[in-house]
Amino acid sequence: MCGILGLIATPWQQDAQAALAKIASRGPDEQQLAVEGAAILGNTRLAVIDPEGGRQPMRSRDGRYVLVHNGEIYNFRELRAELEALGVAFSTRSDSEVLLQGYAQWGDALPARLDGMFAFAVWDVRERVLFAARDRLGVKPFFYSTHAGLAFASTLASFYALRGFPLRPDYEALRDYLGFQVCLAPHSFLAAVRQLPPACRLRWREEGNRLEVTRYWE
Repeated sequence: MCGILGLIATPWQQDAQAALAKIASRGPDEQQLAVEGAAILGNTRLAVIDPEGGRQPMRSRDGRYVLVHNGEIYNFRELRAELEALGVAFSTRSDSEVLLQGYAQWGDALPARLDGMFAFAVWDVRERVLFAARDRLGVKPFFYSTHAGLAFASTLASFYALRGFPLRPDYEALRDYLGFQVCLAPHSFLAAVRQLPPACRLRWREEGNRLEVTRYWE
């Protein structure tokens, strides 16, 4: 497994390294941050597919998109073949680059094409939009907050590293846990943090702090 992190236009940009360190155990092979203006994206990597070429955060050749990804795309070879038939050139053998190139080609339609377990996010540097998606069964976690800008991470632990982040508990999530032994999305144990539900995609625009969550599969 790996871990992902993002802080975009938040008051906690200076805490990015500490927040990434909270999920270092998810990715013992490498921990990296990328800064793109008001956006900081991070990844803690367990290298499985293309250890040399699959480093993250991963940027598109034109610099427009930056990707962080946790999981495995089982049909990435088939999707790569589709993209190559459309004239897309690849520089790695990783499934992460298939996500990056696939988003550049298909946009919001990409998650429905994926077979795998995943949580990934793509920052559009030009449009200042963050797109994220979670696999159909919610195997891979994705927590986010729009309390001040956008913050996201693979676990709640990262939010505890953000100095001054509101830590009031979500009592509805606690009720669900006591009843079902699981915290049901979109709730999390923190009132200021939501879970992206399984089979859903998220689009957040920095201008106006606008958030949209839609389902891509039933």
